[in-house]
Amino acid sequence: MNALGVHEVLIATPEHYKDIGELPLDTVQRIVSGYVDRYRAHQENPVVQYILIINNVGREAGASREHPHAQLFGIP
Repeated sequence: MNALGVHEVLIATPEHYKDIGELPLDTVQRIVSGYVDRYRAHQENPVVQYILIINNVGREAGASREHPHAQLFGIP
């Protein structure tokens, strides 16, 4: 099968050493709203049947970037 789908890196905050659980509630609400917006942006893509958003923090979680971030995967 040819590679199909989408992948996005979602940077939640410019605060390099804070994870989502350490941020003020209004910031977390904006982050989650951004996740929903990105989810909806791919919802009508006929190639994408499943969307997964993960929060990646630190090398222990498999992150290749030190900065806390999330990733969106959209796959057939």
